Amino acid sequence: MGRSVHARAVGEKSPAEAPGAIWSARPYAAAVSRRKNTLLSLALIGAVVGLSYLGRVRNPGPAAPRVPVGALEVVPVDATAILRVDVRRLRDSKIWRRLVHERGADRGLEQLRETCGFDPLKNAHDLVIFVRGDAEEPLAHVGFVLRGRFDAARLSNCVGRALNQQGAELRRTEVAGLPAIAGGRGDSRFAFVGDRALLGGSLETVRAIARVIASGAPSAASGDLAASYRRVEQGADLTLVAKTPARWLDSLRRAAARASPGLEAALTEPPLLSLGARLREDLSFDLRLRLSDAASAESARASAQTMLAQIAQNPSLRLLGIGELPERIELTRDGPVLRLRASLQGALLDRTLDLVAQSLPHSRRPAGPDVEHAAHPR
Repeated sequence: MGRSVHARAVGEKSPAEAPGAIWSARPYAAAVSRRKNTLLSLALIGAVVGLSYLGRVRNPGPAAPRVPVGALEVVPVDATAILRVDVRRLRDSKIWRRLVHERGADRGLEQLRETCGFDPLKNAHDLVIFVRGDAEEPLAHVGFVLRGRFDAARLSNCVGRALNQQGAELRRTEVAGLPAIAGGRGDSRFAFVGDRALLGGSLETVRAIARVIASGAPSAASGDLAASYRRVEQGADLTLVAKTPARWLDSLRRAAARASPGLEAALTEPPLLSLGARLREDLSFDLRLRLSDAASAESARASAQTMLAQIAQNPSLRLLGIGELPERIELTRDGPVLRLRASLQGALLDRTLDLVAQSLPHSRRPAGPDVEHAAHPR
């Protein structure tokens, strides 16, 4: 425990003699940074590094605790934002294909697949990302849990080919009784619940996750966000619920004033946002904003409806091929909650994604696995 994986111990083989060993995380970390890969890529790479290390441990210790099925049950009770993504649905969706794969933004994942000879994400079930923090530091602590069924032995065989002996130091450690790895510097940790889950974040955050999973500490299932989360999770491939930090209220009101004065007047306190989205060949979503009271929600709905009607009259929408878009958006109110629902498919979704892709930093898909590419801001 605590010994550096980077250092060579007595009786251990050199990197050349032990191609499955882990020696450096820097090359892939740099690649992820250059290619602006998603949190999904970061979580997977951490899982590959960590699980491969665990695959070399002959004595795994006591049996790992059970990983809860519900996403809320793996998140600490004090979370202020929770995002859950169905990994398979996301990667099979048109959104991923058009906004990520076709733009080359998943190159890091493809390199891992090329190196390993199999898809390391094949048996990943979902990724849960959450934020802990108060009004002064709303993004002070970000953690994640990647759940699935990971083949540590196969991952161990491929990682030695993916990493070289130059770079950042890794060391073995333990967090709340769970085997873990840490970088030579900084406070980040990856801890492992058998072959079923990877926990990531700062030491304090990973300890909090481990206490929830292994020790029965209060989870987000009994927290302030639970009811809003459950209202939008049914049938969703992506679920998000978040408290808006109080320090963001002034900025939100200024942005709302530019859109419509009625929207600004409705924002008397930070709203609670919840979103459930279905990601397939089509896209449908249910976005909800819980405002201070029913009157504020009705004022916001009326202002947003007027704004949509004005947008629908803009001839440029027809020229862009999205003239139907305002008609597909349904605005309703349920007590203090403003709801925005939409369903997009076919040519309308394709054109909408084209416009979104054009607004993102440009990234070209390379011609082959050995061709370097970079993202250039447009």
